[in-house]
Amino acid sequence: MAIFRANVDYDIELEEKVLGVFLMEPTSYSLVISILREECFYGAKTLEVYKAIKAVYEKGYGIDYLVVQRHFFDKGITHIEESKIEYLMMMLQNSVVTSAHLVTWCLILRELAANRLMFKLKNSGNLTGDAFEEAGKMEEQLRQIMDVKVTDDWVHISKVATKLRKHMDEVQEKGIMGVSTSISALDNMNGGFKETNLIVIGARPSVGKSAFMGRIATHAAFKGKTVGIISLEMEDKDILARSVAAESNIDFYRIDRNLLDKEQSDRDRVYDTMGMLSGLPIYFSDTAQVSLTDIRAKAERLRIKNGVNLLIIDYLQLIEPENVNNRNREQEVSKICRGLKLLAMNMKIPVIILAQLNRQSEEKGNKKPELHHLRESGSIEQDADVVMFLHRDWVSGIKENEDGNSTEHEADLLIRKWRNGATMDIKLAFHGPTMKFSEAPSPFESQNVAPVVRYDKPNAGFENRKADDLPF
Repeated sequence: MAIFRANVDYDIELEEKVLGVFLMEPTSYSLVISILREECFYGAKTLEVYKAIKAVYEKGYGIDYLVVQRHFFDKGITHIEESKIEYLMMMLQNSVVTSAHLVTWCLILRELAANRLMFKLKNSGNLTGDAFEEAGKMEEQLRQIMDVKVTDDWVHISKVATKLRKHMDEVQEKGIMGVSTSISALDNMNGGFKETNLIVIGARPSVGKSAFMGRIATHAAFKGKTVGIISLEMEDKDILARSVAAESNIDFYRIDRNLLDKEQSDRDRVYDTMGMLSGLPIYFSDTAQVSLTDIRAKAERLRIKNGVNLLIIDYLQLIEPENVNNRNREQEVSKICRGLKLLAMNMKIPVIILAQLNRQSEEKGNKKPELHHLRESGSIEQDADVVMFLHRDWVSGIKENEDGNSTEHEADLLIRKWRNGATMDIKLAFHGPTMKFSEAPSPFESQNVAPVVRYDKPNAGFENRKADDLPF
């Protein structure tokens, strides 16, 4: 933690810890080389050691205390101020307890340096001489401040080409680039939910958002992904009960109310399914009144303790605002969405957030939702990489389809935004008693209808393929 004293913006102890990490972990300097400048080091000793580390790195040598020590000796330097080089190297290494927060430490040093430069500019004295010349000096000092504040993240196109080639090779090997959506047609076309993606799944109440969320979670877990579910609407046992109902094909109400005959195989099937799901890497948090800061803290704790590959939050409109005085609800929701996108980027995982739709979606003829139907949308559709809607005609009051058949067991997954992917409509089957969504032809009607994929780009050249062998 940075130490702020009256009119002094520096932290020698933090500077020493950062240098100690560089000396102890050979690859650590390259991780933060774009963040640090010489101006970030205030102490005379720490500045000289940083210059030595930088010089050694620029020569192409690996960094450790012996190499840096030899750099000083080769230049005839045996002391910095009153400290022997050997003692200084040992002291810096002994100051290291952990390197987990190295990037944060470097960002703090950078901000302190910018504060020092600004303080120097504000207290540089009265103007003397030509006004234009003085203005030029001030502009140069401001440029130095901004140069310290901004990281050097320019990358030559040749390095980007190497990164793209590596990405293409990985895709060829793995097929699906991210976490499976649990819908094979969607995975095959768009490659699954990718790292850093913010995915919004919207629906009207009672359509089955939570049941669909459970399908995605269990499917990802069966694929070996660690899933975190933050539920702000229902208890963890209720979420699990929905998944057990879907996997065992036993009606949800019978599981919830324990209406299972002990002599029947249904009870064994439910217990077997519970046992199977209990072995999956899925973790729940069902604490109500959670803010964006709380979500970030929960996600960080899960990552440290168990790892995490997918985070699901149910649902957006129940996240508590952190500042109710200065913003309206739409601004708060926009801030939350932006924060969740940053969380996905920083943790390099897909983050799924469920969302309610406003009632305008029910006023259209076909009653199918569009992007502007996201409740308190603000910048939701802007920050999200993927926006999809779950829709059921039956819930919207449309009881028959165009062919005159019942819509009770029909559902639509409407992909309205997918960054670097195709938008499409996918027909699903839904069985209400077990809360189960399925790609397969519905087993609940005499006239089965296979899933239909409708693309915005009719020449996409894609053919429906069978779902994988997972139990969905």
